[in-house]
Amino acid sequence: MPTRFCITMSGVRTGAFAVGLMLSLFVACGDDAGSEQSATLGTVEVPGAVTGGAPPGEDVGDLPEGRAIIVTGVVSVRVDDVRQAADAVRQQIRTVGGYLAASDIALDSDRPSAYLTFRVPAERYDEAVAAAGAAGTLLSQRANTEDVTAQVVDLEARGAALEISIERLNTFLSRAENVEDLARLETELTDRETALEQLRAQQRGLDDQVSYATLEVQLTTSGVPAGSADDDRGFTFGFDRGVDAVRGLATAATTVIGFSLPFAPVAVALVLLLFAARRILRRSTRVVEPTSATPPDGSVGDPPAAVDGRPDVDGSPA
Repeated sequence: MPTRFCITMSGVRTGAFAVGLMLSLFVACGDDAGSEQSATLGTVEVPGAVTGGAPPGEDVGDLPEGRAIIVTGVVSVRVDDVRQAADAVRQQIRTVGGYLAASDIALDSDRPSAYLTFRVPAERYDEAVAAAGAAGTLLSQRANTEDVTAQVVDLEARGAALEISIERLNTFLSRAENVEDLARLETELTDRETALEQLRAQQRGLDDQVSYATLEVQLTTSGVPAGSADDDRGFTFGFDRGVDAVRGLATAATTVIGFSLPFAPVAVALVLLLFAARRILRRSTRVVEPTSATPPDGSVGDPPAAVDGRPDVDGSPA
């Protein structure tokens, strides 16, 4: 028994050592795989494309392989002629495979400007920025990147799961033996197919954002884009604004006068009618004031004489 017990303990120690060695190897492999996965799935910082804006003159550089990166940028350029510069930028962007998605051009203001939004291939984003800057003097540049690799992987996994589910439902549908099972399976199959189409639409939209970067080009004739908070607010600016205000008031006054002029004859006729009616009313209501019995000098005068031999008021004979 003692010998058997010693052999058993030795076997246990050997087995424990083997298990420990296997766990160590597994942990080491797991750490290496985790490191590789972190290197692959971790946040990738692209030179000059830090979220929140890159300093002027920097670009997004080379995008990492195997990653789904959405690139958006804004470029501000000072030009001499906004219309000509906008046309030139359109042509240059077209040469790098991009297209115009939206535009807002204002030429009738004191500061002409143009805001053009382009979609360009992500791998040629830097060429598009250089083409836009060549239209004039590059004032500022901002670039943002967003890694959506996890979203792409999630959509692909969900889509694959739905495809498998749809295949199984089709199999069950072919084996259905009664109307109730057939109706239930068809309803579930329709729901799964609808969900799959929605996922595919999300995938297409995400693929489009990844494949084509969004570049907004701002063209202005001044050093500060129109509407910026850094506009000059000196004497000249105030004087110009005052002249504009006076012109506005003059325009408003002339507009009111022009609007009121057709009503002037009617207003004059109404005033004359009111004046005439007032005079007629005053004449018809005029009352003659009664004369006083007391003379103006205040004397009383003689008492009234008797009438027909009758005594007067105080009883004396006439």
